[in-house]
Amino acid sequence: MCYDVQKLINESAMDKKVRVNAAISYLFLWELFLLAKSNPNFNHPFIRGHSKNATKIHISFFLTIFAYKYFGWSFNFLNFQIPVMQLSINTIVTTVLFLGFTFLILRWAYKANSWTQVDDIKIRKDYLKMESELLTWMNETSKMIYIASYIPFIWLIVAGKHPSVINRYWSKIWWVFSIIMILLIVSGHNDILLALTFLYICYVVYAWLMMIIHTRVIYNLFTESIPNLETAYVNCRTWISYLAESIKVIFGKKEEVSFEDLKNRIIRKEAKFSELARNNFTNPRIPLSNKIIFIPGLNIIYLPKYIIDKKSIYTIAIAQGLIITAILIAIYYLSQSFSTNIQMILLFPIFLWLANIDNNPFYKIPVIFEIYVLLDNLTFGIFSKVKFLKEKKNEVKEVSFKF
Repeated sequence: MCYDVQKLINESAMDKKVRVNAAISYLFLWELFLLAKSNPNFNHPFIRGHSKNATKIHISFFLTIFAYKYFGWSFNFLNFQIPVMQLSINTIVTTVLFLGFTFLILRWAYKANSWTQVDDIKIRKDYLKMESELLTWMNETSKMIYIASYIPFIWLIVAGKHPSVINRYWSKIWWVFSIIMILLIVSGHNDILLALTFLYICYVVYAWLMMIIHTRVIYNLFTESIPNLETAYVNCRTWISYLAESIKVIFGKKEEVSFEDLKNRIIRKEAKFSELARNNFTNPRIPLSNKIIFIPGLNIIYLPKYIIDKKSIYTIAIAQGLIITAILIAIYYLSQSFSTNIQMILLFPIFLWLANIDNNPFYKIPVIFEIYVLLDNLTFGIFSKVKFLKEKKNEVKEVSFKF
């Protein structure tokens, strides 16, 4: 009986590894999985089937882009600029190709993780179809909060302070849109950003009218498969670790790798960090207001508190706020101006902090906290609070060993 139960547990764990590895193969790892024929973690027929399918998708996309760029120059109409928006047809076509490729990769990876065979995957005709739901219980306050969830950056606060199915739906939409916006700003494609913003405004007006006049909420099925921001952040970190571990497995430095194990390890590490932070940073007092922490420039007044006070619950927040100020100064130094669009990116971590200021003062802002850890390592932990937590963690381990 015990043997059968253990066998079922092992088979379930193996199935989880297989489907996760199959999904990961679509993230530019298909060539590594196909080469690792001697490794049972990658040589499963289900994984190899999806790896071959990922190979077809990636190669087809690269050939399409190459052919378009190589032969497209001969079509003069592609250089036509659309009035007002100053957006060329060439830019629109290129954007559609990349967005279509991204959609295919996400769709196939999701189906692979759902234990669906390659031959069984079909894109449903209603997958992008907009649906609406009648919500007669919505009062004026609920409608106001719902409308606020459409506003850029404000959605972070709404989703954090007013959690609901509707707000969670739009928080998924907005964090994806925010990432696209950041990439467009960094790459300098302001014309595409303007076009997407225009389309979004048209959609928001339509959704508002449907909600105000008919009390109906607009949604589609695609959003159900989009993870929330926290899950996406954990998955992103796991993918980076998974890529490094997969290379070790392929070159024989390691015997096996599991996406789920790496993900659970990161989740446990985050939980331990939060526990240590709550137990060691216990002083809630702060001069003026905690909302000033993330006002660039003005938050410099908290630098002495960060250095001296070892018990403030806002220690991690102050460090991240000061990093945002440093980034703003670096942007000004490099561009000699505060008028660049790149500074808009800093609104994302600022509003993300405001959304978590009450329920989690130890919140780690994606990328900003990684910069903090990097600077901490480069300065050998002279003013480190992360090092302080590591020492506390080692003390706990030492005491447990003694017991």
